[in-house]
Amino acid sequence: MSRLDFHIADPVADRASLIQINIEYMEWVAARMQEVCGVSLVVVSGLSIPDYVESALDKICFEKAPRSVFYLVKQDEIVVGMVGLRSLSLDVAEIKRLYIRGAFRGQHFGKQLLNKVVSDAKEFAYAKLRLDSAPFMKNAQQLYRLTGFIERGPYPGTEVPEALHAHWHFLELNLLGKK
Repeated sequence: MSRLDFHIADPVADRASLIQINIEYMEWVAARMQEVCGVSLVVVSGLSIPDYVESALDKICFEKAPRSVFYLVKQDEIVVGMVGLRSLSLDVAEIKRLYIRGAFRGQHFGKQLLNKVVSDAKEFAYAKLRLDSAPFMKNAQQLYRLTGFIERGPYPGTEVPEALHAHWHFLELNLLGKK
């Protein structure tokens, strides 16, 4: 596996890069949701994708440390992806925006990003780790299950609009061991 640099995103210095990759991610999700489910994310959210990214960026990417973190993931100074961890409650965290750019897929980077935020969640003393996954993200869902995530219902604090809950996968990992 190639070595990745997990750069902790800075709200000021990295803002343009974060907006760019989040728009890219949301455009990809929107196109696939339209294709797979016939659902328009723009209609559901009521915002254009750039406007949605601007409105959600600080909440998604810049929760306060020490129990939240957001990474721009680089290889040879090129941003290949992103991933974040944000607090939902004292003992529950959520993985946000685990995304690898198309040109860099197939190199097991997703596994490296997932392992990093699972490790961070344990280090930050969370008991549970949650995430949501769009219906077309089959490879990611397989990776999550292999890591120990199990299906659950929608959870408080999810970014996914209620109108999309029936299409979405919601998963959880118990960080304290098996139950």
